[in-house]
Order: sequence, then structure tokens, then C-alpha cells
Amino acid sequence: MTNAVFLTAAAFILGGGAYQTIRQLSPPADTPMAWFPLGLACALRAPVIATLINTTAHVPNLNVLAGNSMTLISTYNLLILIVYCTEPASRRGRHKSRLRLGFLAVALSCMTGLFGWSLAAPPGDFLEHRNVQSLTYVLIYVSYLAAGMISAGRLCVRHVRHTPDWYLRLGLRLIVLGIALGILYCAVYAYHTVATHTQLAQLGPPIVTSTLLPSTACVLLIIGFTIDGWGPLLNEGRQRLVDYRSYRKLGPLWRALAEVAPEAIFLPDTAILTIGQKRYRRIIEIRDMILILRAYRDPTLATAMVAARESSRATAEATMIVHAIRARREGRLAAGDPDIAIPPQLEADLATESHRFEAKLAKESHWLEEVSAALTTVVHSPYDTKDRGVHFPRPHGGFKDV
Repeated sequence: MTNAVFLTAAAFILGGGAYQTIRQLSPPADTPMAWFPLGLACALRAPVIATLINTTAHVPNLNVLAGNSMTLISTYNLLILIVYCTEPASRRGRHKSRLRLGFLAVALSCMTGLFGWSLAAPPGDFLEHRNVQSLTYVLIYVSYLAAGMISAGRLCVRHVRHTPDWYLRLGLRLIVLGIALGILYCAVYAYHTVATHTQLAQLGPPIVTSTLLPSTACVLLIIGFTIDGWGPLLNEGRQRLVDYRSYRKLGPLWRALAEVAPEAIFLPDTAILTIGQKRYRRIIEIRDMILILRAYRDPTLATAMVAARESSRATAEATMIVHAIRARREGRLAAGDPDIAIPPQLEADLATESHRFEAKLAKESHWLEEVSAALTTVVHSPYDTKDRGVHFPRPHGGFKDV
């Protein structure tokens, strides 16, 4: 089980690092230094690899020293990578990077010296040792590792709100979660080392605290750092699903209006259009059809329904559309000034030039979807008793239900 977990995590991290390097989504000099040492560190923690290295070199715990050293090197490079992405022109960041590099050199030197000092200890993980050298070694290791991850986590939390794309925000949150698990692993690792020297009880089963916890943290980090490469594909798939669901929800309203206002439907073939373009086109056609029916819309009907608190605005709008459709069939114009429907939630946004087009389209679509869903309940309204059992067939003629 331990071999499978560590080797799977190592393959995942090395694959992600190779993907980042090939695509050059981050500085090429930093990418291999950030991920390849971390992947090798996970591989060295697998018992089968550890036994092979220690037996071949005839040096007990050599895999632990190599793996921990690569973990610290990877932590430093990941921190530099985050600083480069969040504060590329910061002199203070460059100064801190040089300072952290000095601390890294000191930590690696001390760990190597303590490792050479404790070669007389029995083979096994450093957590199984009961000497001062192993205790000091572990405390130096977890201190630098936790400090680096805390700094990286603070930078990610600070910039997650300012990231425009949702998948990049998701990536930063995954990085923060992975860092949190890494810090927890450092705390558990330090506690187990102290517990070994003081005869305290261990925390949880080793398969969880020493295997699953660090492996999960590493996997979350590589997912978060590589999401800028495959995230757009995920975003595109998510947007297609949103467009398809919206397109289907607008169907009842479009078909009801198309029966009496077919002149608003675009005639060219839509085979080459994407689902997003079809959705946008359907919204335009619905709006054009409502404008065509403006002379048949009776504003007093919706006012009476809302005043009586018997209907939502979407239901009131659907009721007005049903009456306008019937009035156009009968050739009966509305009394008084005709009403032109504008979604109430869009009135302020239409006057705001800086508002993003996507947000306007989403709100417009949401409003029309509510009206479309309300069409099925309009026939049960006391204001529309004449249309009980009414249905809106698909339009016939020289156009398609696109």
C-alpha cells in the first residue's frame, strides 16, 4: 500500500512537472527545479526504492536524507515561483528570496552533518531513532519546510481574490489546501519524533500520517500549479454545459413566440454555430419577438397581478406574453400605451458601460429562463382562465427550431 501511494504520487508529480516544462507555462528555469525534486522525494519514500538505494550504497537512511533534501529544494523553488507570479518586480521579494536561499544552504548543511553523525543508528526511518542527532535533524527539516509553506500560503491567500478566472482561483485554493496539509504533516512529523524520545502515544495510523498526508499534499500542489494549462479546457467544457442548459430552458418561450412572430427568426442555417452562439441567437430572437408583440401587451394586467401579490414578476411577464400572443392572433391591439418588457434586474446594468458583456448576457438569459419556466404555470392563473389546457406547438414553416 505504501509503495503504491508514494510511487503513484511521484508519477503524478513528475508528469505534471514535465507538462509544465513542455508548455513553458512558468519560467523554464524554475519549473523542473520545483517539481522534479518533489517527485523524486516521493519516489524515495517508497519502501521498495528506499531498500534498493540503502542496500546498494550500504548507507542506512540515505533515502531519507536525499528525499528530505529534495523536498526542501522543491519548497524553496515553489516559493520563488509564487513570488515571481505574484510580485514580479518586487525588490523586497528578491531580497527575501536570497535570504531564504541562505537559510536553505544552512539547513541542508546541518542536516547532512547530523546525518553523518548518526550513521551508527540502526536502519530505518528517522522517526524510529532515539538519539539527539535524529531529533535535531527532524526539527531543522520541519522548521524550514513549514516556514516556506506558510510564506507561500500567505501569498496565495492574498492574491486569490484578485484572480479573474474561476479556474485560477480554484488552483490557488488547491495550493492553499495542499500547503495546509503539508504544514499539518510537519506538525505530525515533529510530534512523532518528540514522542519517540519521550515515550508519548503516536497520532493516528502511520499509513495516514506518514504516507497519505504528504502524498495528498503534493498531489494538490501539482494540480493547483498546473491548472493554468488545462484549466481553459475545463472552463470551456463548463461553459458549454451552461450554454446547453440555458438553450434548452429557453425553448418553451421561444416556441411560444415563434408561432405568432416567425419574422424575427434568422433564416440562415445554424449547423456551423456553437451551442453558445445558438444560445445567444435564441436570446436575440426572443427579444425581437417580444418587441414585435409590444403593441399587443397590456401593462395593466401585470400591474394588477403584482399588486395583488399573487405572482412573481416572471409569472406576470409570462402571463402578458400569453395574452399578447392571443391578442395578435385575434388582431386586437392593447388599450393605452403598449408595454415593452425590460427585465427589472437589468435596468441598472444596461446603463453601466463598464459592466462585462458576459454578465449582462447571463442576467438576460436568467430572466428569460424564468419567464420560460413560468409559461407552464400561467394556464393555472385566475387571470388566464381562457387558456387552460393551452399548449404551444412547434412553429411550422421555412425555419428550424434552432
